Amino acid sequence: MSLLGRVETILTIVLLILAWLTVSLRFWVRGRMTKSLGWDDGFMLLSLVLFTCYSTFILLIIYNGGFDHLPVSSKVVKTINYVLLAESFYVLATTALKIALGLFFLRILTKIWQRRTFYVILAISSVYGCLYVFVVIFQCKDPKDLFIHVITDTCLPDAFLLTAGYLYSSINTVADWTFVLIPLVMLSTANMDRKTKFSVGIIMALGAVGSVGSILRIIYMKGIIFGPDFFANASYVAIYATVEAGAGIAAGSLATLRPLMRQAAQAVRLSIHRSSQSRSSNQRKYFKSSRTTRSGTEPFDEESQIMSTQVPAAGQRDTSSAAASNDNFEMVPTVSSRSDGEDGAGRDPWSLEHPAGQITKVVDVHVTSEDRIRQ
Repeated sequence: MSLLGRVETILTIVLLILAWLTVSLRFWVRGRMTKSLGWDDGFMLLSLVLFTCYSTFILLIIYNGGFDHLPVSSKVVKTINYVLLAESFYVLATTALKIALGLFFLRILTKIWQRRTFYVILAISSVYGCLYVFVVIFQCKDPKDLFIHVITDTCLPDAFLLTAGYLYSSINTVADWTFVLIPLVMLSTANMDRKTKFSVGIIMALGAVGSVGSILRIIYMKGIIFGPDFFANASYVAIYATVEAGAGIAAGSLATLRPLMRQAAQAVRLSIHRSSQSRSSNQRKYFKSSRTTRSGTEPFDEESQIMSTQVPAAGQRDTSSAAASNDNFEMVPTVSSRSDGEDGAGRDPWSLEHPAGQITKVVDVHVTSEDRIRQ
């Protein structure tokens, strides 16, 4: 398999999965959340089915070596028929896609000139799409004898086929940009805040993603003409056709998922809020447990501690035994009582005497709950 064949295979599979996923979500939102299924959803589903058929034939072409310079000789006839079928389903899929996008934007348009413009674009795109698919199918007269007409060069003139192809891609491009620019102009004058306008504008602009494939497909339009290098040239046309249809379906469906995105955003914010509340609750429990551990069973109240330090008595200072005598002194934490009761009359109830004649110096240290916490 050539490099282009591998690229087209991966691209086709990825876009096919993405298209099915986004269309499924579209029907979930329209059918279950907003209860607003419409004709645009039906045409988008039709476009998805046709794109699936197109992708199937593209993969069959690649399997038979169709993206090489020349496929396997025993499979040439079958491969040429697959090419014709793939091109036909591409035209049908993109035509249904344009109708789906047009009907979607018609839901939000209110001015008469805007709606008339959309109806004209829809009519031109639909009618020409149906005509062009007949040109593709019968370009070499009876499709059953396609291979014979190709090798005998009895198909429609190349100039006619190229003109028809250029016109179809041009109509698709104009339709895509019309379907986006008019709603954006309407949005610019709407009574919304800037953030809402920006988000809605991005969603609307997604509808024009498929036009990129239409523009690039015009560049390689000669690849659709049967000839000696048809299979080599057609690979580029197939790649951009796949992008146009697949990305267009996915983008057009994403534009309808704003209610789901809004609900998901609310769920994320709620989850973050609950997580924050849970952390705050755990911090409060830890703080309360820490206070109980430090102060016993009672909560922190303002209290006093008495710390005793050694002060030698006059005339009895023994420096040689200072280290040993220090062991006889200790901090004596207690709750101070400043009431002048009977037990406290005429003496200091907090003074301690040392066996060697030394006394303790009483220091009243005022400790609050905040000091405890800092410790």
